[in-house]
Amino acid sequence: ENALSVRGGAALTDADMRRIRAFLSAARGETIIANGEKEVSEFRKAANIRPDVAHETFCKTQRRPALSAYDPADVKFIRSRLPVRHAVRIGAIGMKLKPARLFFTVLLSVIAFTLFGLFSTLALYDEKQAAFRTYIDAGVESFSLQKYYRYTTVHYSDGKETGRYENAEEIAFTAEELATFREKYGGDVLGAYALSNDREGLGIRNLYRAGEHAYYYPYIQSFAEFPHGSSWENRLLTDTDCSALADDEVVISSYLFSCLQHFGLYDEEGEVALNDYADVLGRPIRIGTFVMRIAGVYRYDLAETYDPLKTAEDVKEDDPFVVKLRDELNYGLYRTAFVSDTFYQNVLEPDAPDAYALQGAMAPRAADAAEGSGAYFAAAQGGLNVRSVITNETITRYKPLGAERYSQIVVPAPDSASLLRALVMDAEKPDESDVFYELDTAFEDRIFSVSEVLEVLEQIFLWIGVAMAVFSMLLLFNFISVSITNKKKEIGILRAVGARSADVFKIFFSESAIISGICFVLAMIASSVTCFFLNRSFMGMIGASILVFGPVSWVILFGIAAVTSFIATFLPVLSIA
Repeated sequence: ENALSVRGGAALTDADMRRIRAFLSAARGETIIANGEKEVSEFRKAANIRPDVAHETFCKTQRRPALSAYDPADVKFIRSRLPVRHAVRIGAIGMKLKPARLFFTVLLSVIAFTLFGLFSTLALYDEKQAAFRTYIDAGVESFSLQKYYRYTTVHYSDGKETGRYENAEEIAFTAEELATFREKYGGDVLGAYALSNDREGLGIRNLYRAGEHAYYYPYIQSFAEFPHGSSWENRLLTDTDCSALADDEVVISSYLFSCLQHFGLYDEEGEVALNDYADVLGRPIRIGTFVMRIAGVYRYDLAETYDPLKTAEDVKEDDPFVVKLRDELNYGLYRTAFVSDTFYQNVLEPDAPDAYALQGAMAPRAADAAEGSGAYFAAAQGGLNVRSVITNETITRYKPLGAERYSQIVVPAPDSASLLRALVMDAEKPDESDVFYELDTAFEDRIFSVSEVLEVLEQIFLWIGVAMAVFSMLLLFNFISVSITNKKKEIGILRAVGARSADVFKIFFSESAIISGICFVLAMIASSVTCFFLNRSFMGMIGASILVFGPVSWVILFGIAAVTSFIATFLPVLSIA
């Protein structure tokens, strides 16, 4: 009512002019008439006049304002939902506020996670996994397999059971079992006949010079049938047709040839000059009761690291380097001689014309039925003689096959890690007939000794690992708590604009998860590197690798990192959000 507006270009009538004169006449104070665009615009803004000439004014407040009626079915509130990507970005930005605290939190958490990884590895120690790791680290070239059957001996006294004991006894492999191993692990697998119960073997008796040497050990440990069509043919250093070997012919290794060179070899004509592999062909060697003729030489030499022992003098037998060499010779194929396919039937079989009592392949002693023998003894009891009967019963599902001939099967180290793992994991697993095989390597006793020690300390390692996990959890808890304290204002603003507790949790959980992820990755690297160098040290000290930081350890470490991140975030956020 105190403003007069005339649109541009409007045609004013006499009535309009009368109204304008009346407006000016009614004015009590100063009246300003302006037609400039700037002046008009500023006046409209100051007087709250909209383009449609509507004028906003204040009115008296009603004591009971009218409430708009609405139907709940027609109204839907939009819930706050902070996207995860935004929560992660906000959490990552928040990490920049305390760089020094972040650095020490990550550093100490990585150390704690790494120690947890190492101690959890020891707590979850698996003998077969350790053996698998040891074989890889040691570079084992071949594995000797020995076959056993298990049986239970039950003791009775006067018809009552007094105890039962699990036992195992060594038996020989069959040709069918050898074929099965060749099908799985390749044609280079050997079927061998051990020449003694120990690993010394039988000495070559027609050496020109007697004596002992740290490097040269002229004993043949076993005979093996040559696997035709295999890579062993590529190892032949002489022009030898191994498919045409006679029963009294052998093919020796280049290591045994070097032993003959060192000690000398004599035949009917005296000492034989051995300057080349061809010089030994056709020469006789006496092995125990056998007189064999050398038909060829195959390549199998010791590593050059043992060369210093060739010229070493006054070397003690308990010298660690000599002991290591002996293990290499005892469990490798350096002292194995190849024989004909008919050697067993014509020479070694009990019914053969020139049978030799092979000590390595023992005959089975138990049948599938229970067998027992009784014995009586007298015992003094209260001055009376009481006679009791003691009986033993042997229970097993093993049935002698009658064609068992190979005292051991030798499997060259598989090129595939999965095949090597299968070879290790299948060992000592009895089948439905109570038959199983064991790996016979230089590391078995060491691994077993380590297993016994770690089994005693298993719980200690487990609790130390738990303590490391709790320590890392406290570090993250402290960091997130300080971060929340410094962001109370921001949290309040988020809550005021509708953010839920879950949205606040997302932000700080993202921050904690990023830190835990960094710690997890660094701890994985640190644990793997530490295990590698520790295993190298253990291999040099005890001859075995005991730390296997594998998939199980990875999953456990990841789980601990995730749980630590969640708990370290949940409790501080719960108290403020």
